Parts: sequence; structure tokens; C-alpha cells
Amino acid sequence: MRGSPGMIETGRDLDIVAEEFANQPVAIIEWEFAQYEPELRLDMITASGAPNVPATMIDSSRLFTRSWYPDYPDHFRNMLNSSLNRPSRADIVSSWVRNEMYIEVSGSITNKSGFELNTANKARIQVLAYEDYKNTATHTSSRIGRGHGFVAISSLADGASMNFSVPFYMATTPENWDNVHFVTLVDYHLPGNGMVNSLPVFEGVYDQLNAVFAYPEGEEPITDFNVEPTEIVADIHEDDLAMISFDVSITGSPYQTWSATVDQDFVLLDPAEGPINSTMVVTFDKEKLVEGEQTATITVVDGADLYQKTISVKVTYTLAEDPEPDPFMLYFPMIMNGESEE
Repeated sequence: MRGSPGMIETGRDLDIVAEEFANQPVAIIEWEFAQYEPELRLDMITASGAPNVPATMIDSSRLFTRSWYPDYPDHFRNMLNSSLNRPSRADIVSSWVRNEMYIEVSGSITNKSGFELNTANKARIQVLAYEDYKNTATHTSSRIGRGHGFVAISSLADGASMNFSVPFYMATTPENWDNVHFVTLVDYHLPGNGMVNSLPVFEGVYDQLNAVFAYPEGEEPITDFNVEPTEIVADIHEDDLAMISFDVSITGSPYQTWSATVDQDFVLLDPAEGPINSTMVVTFDKEKLVEGEQTATITVVDGADLYQKTISVKVTYTLAEDPEPDPFMLYFPMIMNGESEE
């Protein structure tokens, strides 16, 4: 989420949601437009029909608000949850190097959007730099934008990968470089130019495929990625009225995401992807089970494809026994032949 701290109320409400979403894969960045604000951010707002600032946006202006409204915390929560509940549509791995104020972020992306990214839809790789720094006395948390760079994507087919490099200079000098973070994202212009202006949350004309934190070049990100349990054993009977289910806990360091696949169609996953520190429910499709024992493997990977965990699944399916037939009795009529008395 990116905002402008131009109003005391906006900054206060961003503090509230920043604390609530501290352990989620969320970066809240504020641009002090009196000092510096990325030109592309202004372009996205203007293209979406909002020429005035301050404005608070998410997913490259897919959703944004202007000015301030009394229910801002709820609007911010809804915007953030809307983003967190969407599937990732690009895999990004990126790292950074610094020489004084000069930054270069490089890495690779894989397009999973379902369409080509190109100059026609204004696809870009953007890097946002921000510092954990309380820039105004109105804030209880800290997050000030310090720099921005981007490169255009000329052509990247769905399913294809490419390497990238984004060089730029920081716009303002950080107070402490140890508190500076770099976010790499991929976005594009939505088809058409229509936007929905329904106060207080607007729908913009750009959208984001994914965003990740970059890490220092030469260093693997310090992360923890755990999946429990690693084994599921289920006994299912044809006559069972309710289907058994298992909760799988997926935990790790903040800002990660995950996705899961399974190699057999009798296993059902809900959801099949999500933010770190969440739960996936495993259940089964009884119509696709066969009598006896069957096995499957669930594979869970993190969003940067750095970690992979597997869950072994064994299901024993028992068919209902045929009921005992009712006793079958045969009745034979008896004909009595006798002599009649005269």
C-alpha cells in the first residue's frame, strides 16, 4: 500500500493498519510529496481520474482513495485484504547492490498472468525504496519512501521468464541505511480506460501481478518456511456422512507467500495459495476414491520458489458391505386327493 502523509488523519489511520498487518506480506510506504514522489505514482492516479493528492493506493492503483474519510481504517483493511486474497500472477526473485546513493536491483521474473506482458499494456518492473523512519510527529510507525526506479517489459509471453536490472539513484538520503528496504513489483495497464469512481474507494486502470522484497546481493533471504503436518493418514468409509478434513499450518518469516499442488485428483486443497502464517484445509473427493489404499503427495512452495515442502497422503477407502439378504422361503401347495364317501 502506498500513500501520502499529507493529512494527519490519513497518517494516523495508516498507523493503525500497519500495526494490524505487521506479520502479513504487506509493505506500507508513504511519499512525502513536498520532498519527493515518484512520477509514475502520479501518472497512475491521474490516469485513474484522480488528479489531486493525497491519495492512498494498493496494487499499483487497482484500488485507491482520495482525501480522508471517517472510516478510513476499514477502507484500508478492505483494500489490503482484497490484495492478500488474490493469487500471485508472477514469480519474482530480486537482489540489490548499493554504491552510495546509486542502487541496482536485478533478478528474474516469470509471467503467470495468462497473457503477454508488453509495451502495449505498459508492463513494467518497478522498484520502490523506503526507510523505517518516522518522518512526522503524527506517526507512531515508520515508513517513508526514499527512491524509485523502473524498466519497461517489451515482450514477455505467458509462462516465460526474463532477467532484469533496474538502476536508479535514491531521491532523498536515508537516516540509516540499515533500515532501508527495496520492493520489486510487476504491473501493467488494464484493458480499456474505464475506471469506477464510487466513493470512497475507486478502481484504477493499473494492476499489479506480484511484489516481493529484494535482498542484498550474495545473501539468501533469512527466512523460515515450515509446513505441518508432513503426513496425513485417513480412513474413509463409503457410508461416512461427513468427509474428514485436515488443517495444514504454513508458517514462516513475514512477507512470504505460498502455493500448493497435489499429484492426485482425489485430494482437494482449500485454498491452494495464500500469505504466510495461514492454514490450508485438505479433504477428499469420495467419488474419485477406489477401494483399498491410495497415496498422493502435496507439494508446498514459497512465492520466491526458494523453499519446497512435501506432505505425504495415504487414504484407505472401505466400501459398504452388502446387507444380508432376507431369508428366502419356498411354499409348495399340497393337493390332497381322497375318496369321497358314498
